[in-house]
Amino acid sequence: MKRDCRTNINKRIMLSMVLIVSFVLLILICTIGCSNNDSESGTSQEFTGTIDEDGGNFEMGQVNMEFPANSVGSEVSITGEPVFIDNLPEDLIPLSSVYEISLSDLDEYISHSATLSFNLRESAEGKGVSIYHSSDGVTWDKLESTVEGNTISASVPGFSYFVAARGRIYSLRVINKSRNSWEACLFQYDSQWRNSGVMPVSWYSKYLHNSTSFTFQWVKDYSFCWAETGLLRPGVIFMSSQTINGDLSSNNKITLTNQQGAGQFINLCSGDPQGSMTIVQDSTILMQRFAIGLAMSGSPFCAAQAAPNMVTSFVPTNTKYYITMGNYRMGEVLDIYYISNKAEIVFPPGVYSMTATYNANGTWKVTSGDRSFSP
Repeated sequence: MKRDCRTNINKRIMLSMVLIVSFVLLILICTIGCSNNDSESGTSQEFTGTIDEDGGNFEMGQVNMEFPANSVGSEVSITGEPVFIDNLPEDLIPLSSVYEISLSDLDEYISHSATLSFNLRESAEGKGVSIYHSSDGVTWDKLESTVEGNTISASVPGFSYFVAARGRIYSLRVINKSRNSWEACLFQYDSQWRNSGVMPVSWYSKYLHNSTSFTFQWVKDYSFCWAETGLLRPGVIFMSSQTINGDLSSNNKITLTNQQGAGQFINLCSGDPQGSMTIVQDSTILMQRFAIGLAMSGSPFCAAQAAPNMVTSFVPTNTKYYITMGNYRMGEVLDIYYISNKAEIVFPPGVYSMTATYNANGTWKVTSGDRSFSP
């Protein structure tokens, strides 16, 4: 009996030792693992460097920033890191991380002298990709960007946040189930235009035979445009002679001038108020010769008569989408009061694809999504 008791005691001691050793090993493994995780995800994401009067390069992750000589007045330190921002505009689809980049002395930087490049994982050509900049992480400005294969570049106006992104694609599929062939006309309209002299323009149009369909696609980017139309009235074709990219904040004001008998945009700049786009017409503009307007996705959607010493402001975010059928040409100035068979296209939150069906009785049915077509 004594031998059995000693045996049981020894077994218990051995089991206790095994448990203690296992617990210690577990603590060591967890400690080492946590230490490794901290070293990978903490300050190791931050990149630092210095730039002086001779210029230089600053690289981090997908980003390369090139400073030419004399882009800074004296030596400055530069810091950057990828950051998470959860309130990017819903119309932007990011193709890179958001990077926060700062200089130790912003007063030493000559605006637009440096070039920022993103190296993307796939070609960005033909995808409407641009670099966007924000000084506060809330308001984002589209920079004039150059795309070459997988690389997209832009001049740096200032610092803070940068991201490579493309505009979200909106689409409208139009189905002609009527007995006739018509021109499908997609246009925008704002009721505030009624007494302002601004007129809607046939934004997109497509001839559809009966029992056929077509899908219009666009992104919400804005540009200034002008055309030599003469007297602007319904039926006139507004065909842009010049288009300059703009936005609703930093590049929202421009001047139209008449030099040697030809119109030209000059002095793109930031103006007040933000959220509008303003075209100044200087004293050289001739009466009833030029028209000005805005374009979205490169195609004009509204126009107004230009006149000397006039300032015209547009608020494009208030416009609504409409579809109609008839005899229209792309760029045609429309008379909204004579368009009766139109349907408003409303994109519900989180929906970017809609379908509009033109029925045999001349009515419209608008549904969300790109529904399959059956004549």
